[in-house]
Order: sequence, then C-alpha cells, then structure tokens
Amino acid sequence: MKKKTVSIEVLRTIASFLVIMAHIQLNPILADGCFSWKRICFSSIIGDNVPLFFLISGFYMFNQTNGGNDIFFTYRRKLKNFFLNIYFPSLIIVIATCMAEPWLEGRSPVVLIQWRTLWNYIFNISATGLCGHLWYIGTYIRFIIFFPLLAFICEDKPEKNIVRRTYIVLSALNIIILDIAYLLQSDFIDFSKVVLDNYFLYLFLGNELYLFLHNKNNKPHKSIFFAGISLYIIGNISKTILQYWALRQWGTNIKLWYMGLECFPAYISSCGLFLTFYLLKNINWKLNEVWYFLGKYSFYIYLCHFIVIKKLQTLNIQSTLMQLNKNGIDLIHIGLYYLELGTIVFIFSLLPGIILEKSSHFLINMVKKYYPVFPMFRHK
Repeated sequence: MKKKTVSIEVLRTIASFLVIMAHIQLNPILADGCFSWKRICFSSIIGDNVPLFFLISGFYMFNQTNGGNDIFFTYRRKLKNFFLNIYFPSLIIVIATCMAEPWLEGRSPVVLIQWRTLWNYIFNISATGLCGHLWYIGTYIRFIIFFPLLAFICEDKPEKNIVRRTYIVLSALNIIILDIAYLLQSDFIDFSKVVLDNYFLYLFLGNELYLFLHNKNNKPHKSIFFAGISLYIIGNISKTILQYWALRQWGTNIKLWYMGLECFPAYISSCGLFLTFYLLKNINWKLNEVWYFLGKYSFYIYLCHFIVIKKLQTLNIQSTLMQLNKNGIDLIHIGLYYLELGTIVFIFSLLPGIILEKSSHFLINMVKKYYPVFPMFRHK
C-alpha cells in the first residue's frame, strides 16, 4: 500500500475543522441590522472548507489512469469504492439522524423516523433536514458518474491539456461574470447550468495542481511555497473586502455570495492553501501518526459533526460559549469562540466517527459472505 502524504492528511483535518466552523458560524449580520467586518473576515477563511476536499479529490482521482485502457477498469473500482466507503456510511448516519431527530431537538419522540428525509436521500441522493450537510455526497457522486469523460480529458497529453485548460479558463470567466453580477445585483447568464457546474472546476484545478507539482521541471522550492501563501492571503482579503463592499452598497438583505465556495476568490484562496501545505510534505512533521489517524477519520467526522452540533445547541453549550466570548464582538473573542466550540465538536465527532467506520466495515464484511448474490462486495 502506497504511503500517504502527511501534508494531505493535515489538509483533510483542516478541511473537516473548517466544515465544523461553517456550521457553528457567527452570522456577519448582527441583530440590529448592521454587519461586522470582523465576522466577515472569519467567514471568508471558513469558506475554504469543502473546496479543499474537492481539490484533494481532483489531485488523486486521475493519476491512476495511464491511458484510455485503464479508465473503465478504474471507473468500476471507483464506483464500488463510492458505494461501499462513502455512500454506505453516509446512509447509516442518515438513518441514525432520522431516528434520533426528536432527541437531538430536545422534544418528545412523536415520530420514530423521518421517512421523507430518508426517502429523499436513498432515491434522490438529496440531503434535507438535519442531513443537509450531506449535499457533498450528492455532488461527489456526479464526479464519479462522469469519471470516464473527466479522466479522458484529464490525460496529460498536449491536445487534451489544451481542451481541459480552455474549459478551465472559460469556467473561470463564467464565475467572474457571476461575481460581477452579484456586485451589481443584476442577473447575468450562468453557463454552468448548461455544462459541468462550478464544482467541477475545483476537480480540474486539483488535477492541474497534481500535474504541476509532479512535473520534473517544477521542483518544489521557496518561491512556489510563498506563491501559495500569497494566493491564500489575496483570496481571503478579496472575499472580505468584496463582501463588505456589497453589504454597504446594497444592504443586509442580499445573499452572502463571497462567504461561499462559488466565487472566484474562493478558488484562489483554496488553491493557495492546498499549495502551501502540500509543499510542506518533506518537513519532518511531529506526531505524523496522529495526522494519519485524523486524516483517516476526517470524512467520518464530517458525517457525524452536525448531530453533535445540534445536540450542543439543545444543551445551550453554544450559547454559553457565545456569552463567555462577549458574543463575538472583536477578533480575539470571535477566534476563541471558533477554537473552543470547534474543538469540542471535533472531539465529540471523532468517537462516533470511529464507531461508524468500524461498524460500516463490519457490515460490509458480513455481506461479502454472500458474494454470489452481491457481486459488488467481492474483495479483490
């Protein structure tokens, strides 16, 4: 088995922590109708959460297809891995969440299970209710479904590089147009609705990062490292300034576009963050095994964290930490709030995450005994 890169596991851990921060996020719009640039600043940083997961997926997704002959073999393997290692554990957490919803919300268990939420997830792969954070699964399966086409385009050949990079440029231009439309509060055409949507751009950028970093002519050095830091800082400062300007210009009733992952600066900051940490891979990290462990369970922490957050809300722990940190009125107390509550959620999501990983693998191994009936479970 190929040794994992510790810096990637650090990035997975950071991404899972940023996702937690996103779901305990302080609203930049205050109760009096004003807005806080300090909260906007933190929200800009938080916005690099899911983009990191997308970039990591693109970084690894196409590097095992050595020519067209390997694409469909890899396709079958990726479909199998998706259903066994991603969809199946997420289905378990959806069932558990639906059954525990009354308890999580601190009310009497009138209904045993929320059938509509479960139905939507099984048959539509649509995440609703307390499972809304699982929208990532529905997006990721589209990456897998389109894998043969994507892998064909992502081959490192001159003619395909031209096609792929032309698409990247056109997609980036479309996003810039949408950014301008938001700043002007106007409706412009969104070409991503008729082709691969903007999330696919993260996948292509992840692949470009792989090709760039594994090019023999581009040996990692300090200038690339500082370029990554610069991109990260520029991206987040841009998000903060542009969102602040839009709120001042149009008021607080508009969508917080630059707090999400579809604005152009988000692509810049997330790629910068990825580049910065990946180039630290040769550092002799202390506690490497800890990072490998946390990276391994980052996906399961993601699956479980929303349940933990919901229960902490009913126990008034979140509101208590808000009061202790002066309701997040300055940068220091905002940072302390995110660090304290985020760490609590991370730790209390890790244990059920471990249980979920062990139980899902146990169930899969049990089903493997019935291979003639369920061929997809065959272990090769």
